[in-house]
Amino acid sequence: MDRRIPKTREAIHGAFIALLSEKNFKQITVNEIAERANVNRATVYLHYADKYDLLERCVQEGLERVFQSCLPQSGGMPGALEDRLLLSLRDLERQSAAFSALLANEGVPAFRERMLEAMKRGLDERLPIRDENLKLDKEVLTRFLSSAVVGVLEWWIAENMTYPAERLAAELAVLVGRHG
Repeated sequence: MDRRIPKTREAIHGAFIALLSEKNFKQITVNEIAERANVNRATVYLHYADKYDLLERCVQEGLERVFQSCLPQSGGMPGALEDRLLLSLRDLERQSAAFSALLANEGVPAFRERMLEAMKRGLDERLPIRDENLKLDKEVLTRFLSSAVVGVLEWWIAENMTYPAERLAAELAVLVGRHG
């Protein structure tokens, strides 16, 4: 792949996120994104169908990266839950501007639901069910855990991540461990 492609996409994503932090999604135009990214409007359309496609890809890529790092990997010895959670929290810190803008923007109401669904899907695929939870419906258990974790992550992002990531990872690991 041409090395310019990821750099161009990164510039477009960065411009888009910056605009999301300044104004409502519905008010953002492709021209503004292109101008902010210092690319032509045609370049934006070369990579994305429209601003909705750009939004979708920003959300999807960000959520996949964060949630995949915290889930146990199939076929291998999983790392400690706390370590995996810390990796995810560090990734959230690196993407803090994007996640803050997406959570706060009135034009992106579905972002929370997308976070919740990504977490639920990951838990549903990989959550080991402990003996005391075998009598519980897996759907109820995964929805409970995903809602709890996403709620804590929303709070952490809204508070500008002032709570230490190491401590949050340790506490989430204990809470998920109790119910997993």
